[in-house]
Amino acid sequence: MPSYTTRLGNGLSLLRAPSQGWITGMHNLAEVNLCTSRQMVDRARQVGIREVDLWPKAVDTVTYHPDARTEQMRHRLTGGEPDAPLVLYVGRLSREKDLDQLLEPARRLAATGARLAFVGSGPGQAELERMFAGTPTVFTGYLGGQDLAAAYASADVFAFPSTTETLGLVALESMASGVPVVGADAGGIPFVVDEGRTGFLVRPGDTDTLTDRLHRLLTDPDLRGRMGRAAREDAETHSWRAATETLVGHYEEAVERHRGRRPMVRPLRARRP
Repeated sequence: MPSYTTRLGNGLSLLRAPSQGWITGMHNLAEVNLCTSRQMVDRARQVGIREVDLWPKAVDTVTYHPDARTEQMRHRLTGGEPDAPLVLYVGRLSREKDLDQLLEPARRLAATGARLAFVGSGPGQAELERMFAGTPTVFTGYLGGQDLAAAYASADVFAFPSTTETLGLVALESMASGVPVVGADAGGIPFVVDEGRTGFLVRPGDTDTLTDRLHRLLTDPDLRGRMGRAAREDAETHSWRAATETLVGHYEEAVERHRGRRPMVRPLRARRP
């Protein structure tokens, strides 16, 4: 949240320090604090949050599966050109997601016939539609359920330039769908993507490398297939059951710690009649 105050501008950066102090104080009232990536665990500790541990990543590998791919969805995402290479983004359409970083790659890759699709909605949608006008880009709006699963599986590459993610669940859902990820080497994304095996990590703001990695995957079916299979195999190791059992263990830990913690506020004494 403090990082968003800087990214969103409009004078909100003045709120960064007080919001960070408030959030740190709030979390230190808890017996256990859980972050969804090792990077975020480290970041929480850096800002003074205590009793921090990891909530393991997990993904629905039944819904999100390579078999969810459909020609109908492929046709929709490519604007009627299902044989064209397809780059996909799924998520909120807003400024803090760094989606403007995909504009130059979209322009350059258009020469190869590649298409870009944005799945999702948000306050930045109208601005993005104006920004990407003239490029082969499709905006589908919000999708859910089987439509969303089909969108993931029908893409060739998943692009995720956001630098403020605590985990990047959409990247993990893409991997479960057998689609490799090209993401920012920042936030929680490195916790999800295994560089060179399940996708590529790119230094934030490095448009040339981002374009190159997308191009390599779009034009090399062997590389794309190998990374896609590795991505699916990695996602299969992160079941909801294992993550939930770990979470239950943290609840039990919180109960034990709470028993030994002094009350923060003295109970009110009953008034004498």
